[in-house]
Amino acid sequence: MDDVADFCSDPLSVHRLMCICDQFEWALGAKVNRGKSEAMLFRNWADQSSIPITVRTDHLKVLGIWFGGGWGVRQDLGGATVSLHRRTKRGHQV
Repeated sequence: MDDVADFCSDPLSVHRLMCICDQFEWALGAKVNRGKSEAMLFRNWADQSSIPITVRTDHLKVLGIWFGGGWGVRQDLGGATVSLHRRTKRGHQV
């Protein structure tokens, strides 16, 4: 798995995502580098300890777009929109 962005709405969906990653690892003999995996919470989650990857609170870059804490996106949204458009024109699905 390389450059995958997943959006989970609650701890149960995070658990399901980790199960899918485990199945992927088992089926292909590959490993998901959980040490490089990061998450950013956009809501108050009561139990963050159940998330088995690093939780970022400042900012996170997803497919070239910076997301800030809370719901904000950094000021370079115009450039990110152009970048996202270029990526989708090359046949990459976002």
